[in-house]
Amino acid sequence: MSDRNGFFNGWGIHFDPVTGKPEGDPFQVMSFHSPDLMVADLITDVGLSLTEHKLIVTGAQRSGSICLLDNVDPDAVLHGF
Repeated sequence: MSDRNGFFNGWGIHFDPVTGKPEGDPFQVMSFHSPDLMVADLITDVGLSLTEHKLIVTGAQRSGSICLLDNVDPDAVLHGF
């Protein structure tokens, strides 16, 4: 896992099955680039499972909003209504 592009993505590297040593350059195996669907930004919250032909990763959706309240009594807000 690496967040080199701003979002966590999975990377792989080929290895020699006889020596167990890596061969070649790392390559990206997932492409998450948006908060609409991403790997959690706390890597400890990420679940990974690997089989011979599949990589399973937990994903997350992030959203946010800003609320604007008109005609609010500042005294009520400051004093807990």
